[in-house]
Amino acid sequence: MLDANPHKKNVRPGLKCVRPGLLHVKPGLTQGASLYLGLLLIATLMAISLSLATLSLFQIKSIKGLGNSLVAFFSADTAIEKVLYDDSRGVDITICTRTNPCEGNINPEISYRIVVLSGGQEECPPDRTLCIETVGIFRETRRAIRITK
Repeated sequence: MLDANPHKKNVRPGLKCVRPGLLHVKPGLTQGASLYLGLLLIATLMAISLSLATLSLFQIKSIKGLGNSLVAFFSADTAIEKVLYDDSRGVDITICTRTNPCEGNINPEISYRIVVLSGGQEECPPDRTLCIETVGIFRETRRAIRITK
């Protein structure tokens, strides 16, 4: 005798064939699957959102620090220009030592510190007459410049 449903042998237990090619799953086997998939999707989206927020915060801090860094660098550059100008006018710039640096303010938030070393002194090469080190300070950011003459 021929079976009326040729697909019946391929059907697993718990599944019954409604029409050839279509499977019907018993209702008890899928309870909670939609809830589980929904929670999995929400958890994945939340993890992606939190990682993007963290990256954004680090980028914002970096960009903010970049502006502070530029101001501090230009403060150190201003100090270099001041020392070179004072030296060209004959002012004794060697009074700005490491133990007693010369300090100045561009405004209440922006300041600089100057140290002048003679050739052969500390890190200054002996073949140079002067080494000038300046540090520009803006808020908590410090940037330094060193030149030799």
